[in-house]
Amino acid sequence: TYTVTVTDANNCTALTNVQVAQPNAMQLTIAETDANGGQNNGAATVTNVSGGIGNLTYNWSTGSQSQSVTGLAPGSYTVTVTDNNGCTQTANVTVGVATGINSTAGSLELSVYPNPASTQLTVQTGNVNTETTLRMNNVLGQVLINTIITQPETSIDLSVLPNGVYFVELRQGAKSAIRQVVVNK
Repeated sequence: TYTVTVTDANNCTALTNVQVAQPNAMQLTIAETDANGGQNNGAATVTNVSGGIGNLTYNWSTGSQSQSVTGLAPGSYTVTVTDNNGCTQTANVTVGVATGINSTAGSLELSVYPNPASTQLTVQTGNVNTETTLRMNNVLGQVLINTIITQPETSIDLSVLPNGVYFVELRQGAKSAIRQVVVNK
């Protein structure tokens, strides 16, 4: 609250109180779409902005100045929204990796440990009574390991892989399962 005093030429004064209202702080809601198979096809959209005054501008860490950004690789992104008063609010969003593995006939029991792993990963599954294929892919979908397993527990040597995110896929006939693994040495 501010007090305003006005004095005229005859030295008469008048006082009044003025309250300057401040708009509510902006709050952002962001929706993201994971990148399929680690490709550059993820997306993020500012779906709601509460608070702020007038028209809004958007500035993404990608350089885009629209409400939505597309063509995103997996990773973290930042958006700053500015209102007509110059007030800003910044939010972060992480675009993940969608694996795109669908199973129409069911799924398999699959455990991987330790996770994160450094030099060796144990893959454990239920009954191995038919040809069971184990694949390990990087985030770009490149197959790094492709082998047939015959035991319910298998060890994978990770010593040649750099730090990163990988996917272990197990297929048995029409059934499949996939798990994300982090290699951190």
